[in-house]
Amino acid sequence: MVCGYCKSDMFFLKDSEDKTGVYCQSCGRWLKWVDSEEKMKLMAEIEKRKRAITVDGANLELVKEKLKAYKKKYDSISEELRFFKQRSTKNKANELESAAMYDKALKLKELTAKIAAYDEVLTTLRIK
Repeated sequence: MVCGYCKSDMFFLKDSEDKTGVYCQSCGRWLKWVDSEEKMKLMAEIEKRKRAITVDGANLELVKEKLKAYKKKYDSISEELRFFKQRSTKNKANELESAAMYDKALKLKELTAKIAAYDEVLTTLRIK
């Protein structure tokens, strides 16, 4: 099924009163009404496409779990870095503490990039 307006082949189903409509996922236009038999076929097609999408070799559910883990780790490292900063304002940080702060800052930067990339992919796929 292809949208006659934008030529996208991505669609979604929407129930309206006693009918089910097929709509373009890209532009939102109504494509057609379907009966219950065709609805089941289209639902199977949508599920098949969901499972086929992978990001970094992982299915979408795993990607969502990774994103949650990245955000949790980001919060943890961010809190540690705040602690180091507070401590270093009171006492001068030694070389070892400075190196640890630098490592944490680099890890935070890396996690920020990963989180932003995963967020962008999920937003683009209209999953988030």
